[in-house]
Order: sequence, then C-alpha cells, then structure tokens
Amino acid sequence: MPLKSLPSTDALTTLETELNQLPQFKKIINVRVCQGEQEIRIFLDGYSLPEQQKWLAKLRQGLKEVGLDTSYPIQVYGRIVGNVLPAWHSRLRSSVRPASAQRPPRPSLAEDLEALKRVVGSWITFVKDQFS
Repeated sequence: MPLKSLPSTDALTTLETELNQLPQFKKIINVRVCQGEQEIRIFLDGYSLPEQQKWLAKLRQGLKEVGLDTSYPIQVYGRIVGNVLPAWHSRLRSSVRPASAQRPPRPSLAEDLEALKRVVGSWITFVKDQFS
C-alpha cells in the first residue's frame, strides 16, 4: 500500500504537466509521472531512446525549476515510445532528507583531540598500573 504522505495524484499530474511544458522536454520527450510503492516514478519516453546521462541532467534541472520538494526517492526510466519495458533506469536522490536520515553534527577537531587525549591517558595509566 502506498505511503499516505507521498504526493497526491493531483500533485503528480501537476508535476507531469509542468515538466512536459519545460523547453528541454517539449516536443522531444514525453514525461510521465506516477506513484510507486514508496517512490515517485518518472518515465522519459522518446521516439528514439533517450540518452541516460543527458536526460537525467535535464530532468534534475527541470525538477529544480518546478520546485519539487520531496523526501521520497525518484525512480527514472528511459524507454522508446510504444515499448512496455524501459531500456534503462536510475534512482535519483530526494531533494529533502528526512529528519531521521540527517547526520548528527561532526565534532570539531579540538573535541576530537580532547577525546583522543582521554583515551591515550587512560591507556597510559592502565599500562603503568600493569607494570608497577
């Protein structure tokens, strides 16, 4: 069952319409957007096979232009019009990282050095105690 917090069908339809109206896609590639189980799926359909690296770069730019802001992964598929199966696929990172996936702040070098001093000091004390 799809996650409730994925974009609504209306939002995905709007995204599809906006992407298809961008100059880099208009009359060259047909963009179709739909919802997967836990991701957004974008199909790039062309009368000749869309070149993967070229069209992924254009899609990333297009997603920035339309302001897509999602924490869900985006699966992108390239295929020739009329084919059921895509010739290639790629996974794009989401534009927003969920709070649970954000890394904690990295300690400063000074904090790292202090921690290292404590560990080395404890080790030296242990060794002295063993040989005293």
